[in-house]
Formats: sequence, C-alpha cells, structure tokens
Amino acid sequence: EAGRDALRDAALARGKELDDARKEGAALRLEREAVGVRVDGAEAKAAEAGAAKGRAEAEAAKAKEETRRLRAARDDLISAREKAAASEVILRAALAKAEVR
Repeated sequence: EAGRDALRDAALARGKELDDARKEGAALRLEREAVGVRVDGAEAKAAEAGAAKGRAEAEAAKAKEETRRLRAARDDLISAREKAAASEVILRAALAKAEVR
C-alpha cells in the first residue's frame, strides 16, 4: 500500500511538472508571438516613415523646381520691360527727330 501511494504521489508530481512545463512553454510561445507582433508593427511604422520621407522629398523637389521656373519667368519679364523701355526711348528720339525736320 505504501509503495502504491509513493508511486501515485510520484506520478502526480511528474504530471504537475509536465503541466507546469506546458504552461511555461505556452507562455513563452505567446511572449514570442507578442514580440513578433511588436517587431512587425515597428517595421511597418518604419516603412511608412520611409515612404512619408520619400513623398516629402518629392514635394520639396517639385517646390524647388517651381521656384526656379518662377524666378526664370520673373527674370524674363524684367528683361522684356527693360527692352520695351529702351524701345520707347528710341521711338521718342526718332519722333523728336522727325518733328524737327
């Protein structure tokens, strides 16, 4: 009887150890999965940040090109005004010369 009780107690203790090991293994698996989810989330955020940076850089390049184009148009307008003013001076001189005759 005492031998059977000892075997039963040993089996129960071994069963509890196995149950504890399963629980610990399950907890470790859940923890690994949670870490994996956090890593995946961090990678997704990093990818989105990289994409946002790319979009911002593209917008900055567009703005820079538009600024360059507007400055060139302004310079062309100033040049045209200067030519018109010079032509007006020439025309006034020719008109004055014609009136003198």
